[in-house]
Amino acid sequence: MNKRHTFVSIVLLILLVPIVMLLFPSILYFIIPSKYYQVCCDALIIVILFISNKQFFNVKLNVISFNHIFTQILLCIPTVAFLLLTKNIKAIFDNKADIFVLITTLFIALAEEILFRGIVLPLSLQYTSYKYFASLLISSVGFAFSHIVNIEHAPVEMVFLQMILVFSAGMLSGALYLTTKNLSLPIVFHFVNDLPVLNNVQSPAIALSSSQLKFMYILVLAIAMICSFISFIQLKLFINKDRIHK
Repeated sequence: MNKRHTFVSIVLLILLVPIVMLLFPSILYFIIPSKYYQVCCDALIIVILFISNKQFFNVKLNVISFNHIFTQILLCIPTVAFLLLTKNIKAIFDNKADIFVLITTLFIALAEEILFRGIVLPLSLQYTSYKYFASLLISSVGFAFSHIVNIEHAPVEMVFLQMILVFSAGMLSGALYLTTKNLSLPIVFHFVNDLPVLNNVQSPAIALSSSQLKFMYILVLAIAMICSFISFIQLKLFINKDRIHK
């Protein structure tokens, strides 16, 4: 594909999640209970991705790799630190997730990681002539934008906070995929990152005062800058250009 077609493909892929999440439930409304909407939407996204990738993009998905295991473990340290900093991992064990929550979380992780790390990131590499950090920014911004659909269920200011954190997670996940060529690592990271949220979906939302909200924005912006810097360093130190399939 030429650069114009690649750019259009990236934009359409970024819009895929909001379009499916906004339109598909209106069709499912007459067929299945609402609690199945999420998993059905993500299943549809996965099917669309595999069909479109085979027909149009031809991006190689590096699902798993056992090369340089020790280096892969080291490269996971920033993502583990992010999880410990931003999520109450203890809640996973305090409130045991039922099988449906586990399946839903897995489908979300699969759909979004295949989309943004597996396909959008390699296409961004093509579009930027293999400028790794720029490509990482494109895929992470797209990843964050896809969560704009949460405005339907949550206050705007809280959704924007979430989007900044999602951008941060996207930077770490993208750098992890580029440096390890192992998509299973971002998938596991995404699964563990989302599970505490989905497992406590019935918990009441915490109202923040104006000063608390300002502090939270400063905090998450600082986290985003730190994650971006860490990702930049990872790419500089560990990326092997010969391993990137052009």
